[in-house]
Amino acid sequence: MAGSEERGESPASGSSLDEHLRVYLRDESLWPVLIVVIAVAVTLGAALLSAAVVLGNLAAWGAVALLALISLDVVQRDLRARRLGIGGRLVLLLWVASAGAAAAVIAFGWV
Repeated sequence: MAGSEERGESPASGSSLDEHLRVYLRDESLWPVLIVVIAVAVTLGAALLSAAVVLGNLAAWGAVALLALISLDVVQRDLRARRLGIGGRLVLLLWVASAGAAAAVIAFGWV
């Protein structure tokens, strides 16, 4: 089988996070799906952050560290291309929203 370089495609062709997200942004009928996925990600992020901070749960800290490394990789790839694409912006939005939700949960004493 010929590799992607031999076919004249770039190695990342079709596998970029931005390209996958553009499908959801172009088709308006998929916006509710995107909103639900974002809401679930923010909820899980807030749960992990609040469990790590308030309860000191080591598994939660490990999950937060792993997600932070994955997030840094996505943002770093975008910054290497000298632009912050859809994926990088979404990752940053998810972290900010998760931190805000975790702060609200902690402030209201729900943990």
